[in-house]
Amino acid sequence: MQMGTAKDPLRTKPQIGLAPMEGVTDFPCRFWFTLVGGMDFVSTPFLRVTTNPSGLQQKRHWAPECHVENLAPKIVTPVALQLMAPDANSFLREGKPFLSLVKHIELNCGCPSRRATGKGVGSHLLRDVAYFGSLATEIAEGLGPKRFAIKMRTGFNDTESFEGLLQSIAHLPLAQLTIHGRTRLQGYTGLADWKKIGKAKKLVPFPVFGSGDITDRASFDQRQLEASTDGVIIGRGALANPWIFHTIKEKEVKLDQELLQSSLHTFVLLHEAFCKNPEKIGRAH
Repeated sequence: MQMGTAKDPLRTKPQIGLAPMEGVTDFPCRFWFTLVGGMDFVSTPFLRVTTNPSGLQQKRHWAPECHVENLAPKIVTPVALQLMAPDANSFLREGKPFLSLVKHIELNCGCPSRRATGKGVGSHLLRDVAYFGSLATEIAEGLGPKRFAIKMRTGFNDTESFEGLLQSIAHLPLAQLTIHGRTRLQGYTGLADWKKIGKAKKLVPFPVFGSGDITDRASFDQRQLEASTDGVIIGRGALANPWIFHTIKEKEVKLDQELLQSSLHTFVLLHEAFCKNPEKIGRAH
């Protein structure tokens, strides 16, 4: 295939988002990344919901852009919310109030921690294909077309059920499916399997996003050659180089010591302000 043809994955314009990272991409971090710029959307870390309603204070700290007065209009980068839930009722109860404010609402089926899987959430949901499919169907029907998204891994202990998991949700009108190219057992070790992500792209009709091992423009190009996804999310690669989104989009960024120092100073100030009084963020006119 010649470079520049219509089917060339390097000449398409996939969306690029900041990945959700528990304990890292809190609101000050997300807001700082939007100031650095270059990404098409940002994602919140998961809010874990149970059969009992979550406290308002917890939600304010998790996604203040959806609660703090005057803040939402100032957030120009679309936000995708992620919930970790064991059942559809809990997910819908907590998710529906956010529908008018966010890009979409995502079910976390990827967290590999024992704290999550031991309580039947996160990547534990990948152990039972039938339950995974029925849970996703009930949530999709409750939220409506193109408002529900899923983030998953390629399997729990192995990838034997990967295609079955995909087939169980292929009929749904998802906003997108994001796949971290590792199993739960792998955690964050080894290489992400982008061939599996590419396989998913061929099996489902909705947008497929990939995740794992994108650290620069060269690695992004290689992953797109392997999977030709509709988009990617970048986590650890963005922490190592916050300007990676510009680099991938071939936009020049001139980094010097003054810019780096002022950027880090802003990062610190945002966290200090949010810790001291999150209610004041967004109220200045």
